[in-house]
Amino acid sequence: MQFSYIRLAIPFICGMIGANFFCDFITPLPIFVCSSAFLAIMFVIHFILKEGNVKKTLFIIAATLFATILGAAIYTHHHHIIANSLPSDTTQCMGVLEEHPKEKAKSYQLKLKQANGTHIIIYAGKNKRNPQNDSAQYSSLCIGDTIRARIKHLSATNKAEGQFAKYRTYLFHNDVCATAYTPPQQWSISRRTTPPSLLEKLSSTSVLLHTVYEQHGIAGDEGSIIEAMTIGRKDNLTQQIRTNYSASGVSHILALSGFHIGIITFILQLIFLSRITQLRWRWVANIAIIILLWVYATVTGLSPSIVRATIMFSIIFLCHYNNRSVFTLNSCAIAATIMLCINPFWLNSVGFQLSFISVAAISLYCKRIESIIPNKNRILSLILQIVVISAVCSIATAPLVAYNFGIIPLLSILTNLAIYPLAFAIIAIALLWWIFLWQEEINSTLTDILIHLTSYMNSITEWVSSLPFSSFEWHPSIVGVACSYLLLLLIHMLLSVIFGQKRILN
Repeated sequence: MQFSYIRLAIPFICGMIGANFFCDFITPLPIFVCSSAFLAIMFVIHFILKEGNVKKTLFIIAATLFATILGAAIYTHHHHIIANSLPSDTTQCMGVLEEHPKEKAKSYQLKLKQANGTHIIIYAGKNKRNPQNDSAQYSSLCIGDTIRARIKHLSATNKAEGQFAKYRTYLFHNDVCATAYTPPQQWSISRRTTPPSLLEKLSSTSVLLHTVYEQHGIAGDEGSIIEAMTIGRKDNLTQQIRTNYSASGVSHILALSGFHIGIITFILQLIFLSRITQLRWRWVANIAIIILLWVYATVTGLSPSIVRATIMFSIIFLCHYNNRSVFTLNSCAIAATIMLCINPFWLNSVGFQLSFISVAAISLYCKRIESIIPNKNRILSLILQIVVISAVCSIATAPLVAYNFGIIPLLSILTNLAIYPLAFAIIAIALLWWIFLWQEEINSTLTDILIHLTSYMNSITEWVSSLPFSSFEWHPSIVGVACSYLLLLLIHMLLSVIFGQKRILN
């Protein structure tokens, strides 16, 4: 059955969406008991009832209810863990430093991981009398060090009220249970004694890669874009660059996703599969590519969009190993279910939502539309494919983009025609740049090429965003977004009927 996984994934996600509104009023235990009851009912229906339409209908109903309630139970359980993780002593806290300290106007931000796995953010006040010593002290902190701090103004993030309600909700959905303030020099440090794990080493590699880029002349606006497109580091992106790319409809280029993973996978296939002619040994290349993709995903920070893409490509390669065909929507449903079981709060991530909506829209429409496109001219066919993918993604994500960013780009299809080839070239050349890192002449030439290509891409987005008709503002409510997607669903149903009638006539 083509849509078997989707039939379970949709109610599973719907259960989580429902729990998001009611998890403050319910506890996870009764929901888990209820889901277990429906699982038992499924077994009874499967093994006791006789085959027939009644058995099939009852089993589908029980499976749907089980998936819905299970999703609600998992989300509620995770919500209660974060909400009930405040330090027992509201005057002090202890945790392991999770990220490098970030300097703010009047403080340093320290993200600490508590013993139960949740996080608390401490804003440590600056020492105005000795700022140089203060800066050196925070610079010496390493990930994995244990911080003990005397705190004030402990504030739970699940109580999203007032001026900073949205920010507190954002922190809560990133597993941060509270924020607090500690006065200058009111904290102590215990240096890490155990060596970092392989996962921690990979996660901290992006800082080292950033340093290597700077040492070889890749810096400034162009360098920040190259880093965002290759190692997922967006700290140095200016607000102007973000605005230009968003108004041009190509902000997805700056966020690692399936587009970037697809290019890297294509290059890895050329490297590995071109050297393995015997089909029986190609499984080795597939496994090697999967491992390298997960290493890359870990190094770049395991964002929801890149995790989704890596899971889907892994499923595709494993299915090819078993000589099985894979339906994109099924692999998309499996990826979503796995990710939400690991971290249910990814459901609230804009990157997660945009990533899966885009892939679902491409899976539903692109093949149907591309079948109409003439393929006699390869260049024309490729251009039309880019137009189709851009149009489908733009329409499918428009309500969500407007809700989160308040803007609808109108020229995204045309901009993507110019940006996609440049982005492909930048990622491919960046990979060559790392391969020839120790060859100074080649590396210097590749650096110049990368800087020029990125500068040209910046010029395009800056020009498009400056046009008066490049975008328009729209700030829909959550009801407006729901109505927009209901309208898109009705259009989808209408198109499905039209395509189905054409198929019957042909």
